[in-house]
Amino acid sequence: MLTDFVVNAYFWPVVAGGVLLLVVGVAGRQAGTDGRGSATDRGRLGLGYLGGVAAIALYAALETYRLGLEKVERGQVTPDVLRESLAGWIWFVSLMLIPIAIFFMTVFGLPLFALISRYGWGSLVGVLALAAAFTLAFAGYFYLVPYNLWCGAHPDLCMARTLVDVGIPAVLVALGFALGARLPLLKAGGRP
Repeated sequence: MLTDFVVNAYFWPVVAGGVLLLVVGVAGRQAGTDGRGSATDRGRLGLGYLGGVAAIALYAALETYRLGLEKVERGQVTPDVLRESLAGWIWFVSLMLIPIAIFFMTVFGLPLFALISRYGWGSLVGVLALAAAFTLAFAGYFYLVPYNLWCGAHPDLCMARTLVDVGIPAVLVALGFALGARLPLLKAGGRP
C-alpha cells in the first residue's frame, strides 16, 4: 500500500524534525537575556511547533482509538487484534498527520501568527481565533466548490462535516502551539 511507503519515508524526517524543534526551542530560550522575549522569537516558535506536533499526535491517538472501537463494534476486528495493533495504528496515523500539520502551521499559521503578533494578538485567544477562521474558510471553500458528488448534493452537510473534520485538529494544533510557546491568554504587547 502506498501509505506504508510514505510512513516509512516519513519516519526519520519526523524524528529528526522533532529533535530539531526541541533543540531550537531550548537553545532559543537560553539565548534570551530575560527569558520573556517576543511572541515570535525562535525559542517560542520552536516550542510552539513542538506543542502543535504533540497535539496532532494526541489527536491521532484519540481518533485511532475511536475508529478501532468502531471496528470492534462492527465486527471487523476482535478486541484482541485492537489491543495488539493499536500502538502501530497510532504511530502510522501520527506519521501521516504530522507532516500535514507542520505544512499548514508553516504555510498558513506562521505568517498569520506573525501578523496578529505585530498588533498585540499573539496570544492563546488570538491563535484559537486564527484556527477557527482557517476552519471556516476551508469549509466555506468546499461549500462553494464541492469536492465530490455527495458534497455537491448536500452542501450544508458537507460543510458541517468539514467543520468538524478540520476544526477539531486545527483547534488542537493551535492550542498545542499556544501552550508550547507559552503565549499569554489574551493580549501580548504590540501596537494598538
